[in-house]
Amino acid sequence: MDEQPRVEGVLALIDKTIKFVNNIEVYPRINASLDIAVLALLSKSLIVGKSVCALVKEGFYEEAFGLTRTIVDLYFTVRYITNRDFEDRARKFAYFFAKDHEGWLRIVNKHYPAARIPEHPQREEMLEEAKNYKNPHKWTGLPDQIRHMAMEDDADESDQKGNPLRCEFDYEVIYKWTSHYVHPTVVALDTHASDRPGPFVVHARSQDGQRFKDMAMFNVVIYVNHVLICALRCLGIKFPDHLSNEFDALRKSF
Repeated sequence: MDEQPRVEGVLALIDKTIKFVNNIEVYPRINASLDIAVLALLSKSLIVGKSVCALVKEGFYEEAFGLTRTIVDLYFTVRYITNRDFEDRARKFAYFFAKDHEGWLRIVNKHYPAARIPEHPQREEMLEEAKNYKNPHKWTGLPDQIRHMAMEDDADESDQKGNPLRCEFDYEVIYKWTSHYVHPTVVALDTHASDRPGPFVVHARSQDGQRFKDMAMFNVVIYVNHVLICALRCLGIKFPDHLSNEFDALRKSF
């Protein structure tokens, strides 16, 4: 499949999925953190998927590949929340905004001591809630958060031997690999390094970066699909066969 039709095919499938989600008119339960968190994560994955496609269309293949780490991260998060203890985990995830609020108050007081912070009617409540989180960077409270979420035994799916599935490959290979292109590691600078005499110019050796084009699109198809499966299953919504088949066909096309 040529590059442009393939990108357009992925975009078209994402748009179909967005239309499906919008048309079924899910009304999140007001007091249910699960509904609010899972639907927001689902929405984010679809929009990031479209963003990856936009980068690929412009020829920014490595940047697109790096951005797919966000979708992998979204999948680990949705999978962990919907795997067990749904509402408790969703609440911990959703109310982590209180810890972030606490952190920003500290930063403002440190760097802008003369600034007057506007009053917030729920500030005291949020600061009290923030005490439930020891680490300002880990909403689960687990020391190795991403690895733990990825490696937790799946409560719904098992492998051919009957063992609960884990996201071992996704974490050890895909998450690690895409992380190089999120951070300024030397691995991610390979196509930008100058290997010829003369003055340096800003560049990226496009031929060397070509290999990331299909991998970026493949990651979108795989991990957006994973997010959809986990999120909709938890909410009791059937993922339609025609969309599932299209995701499968696109996956096989790579």
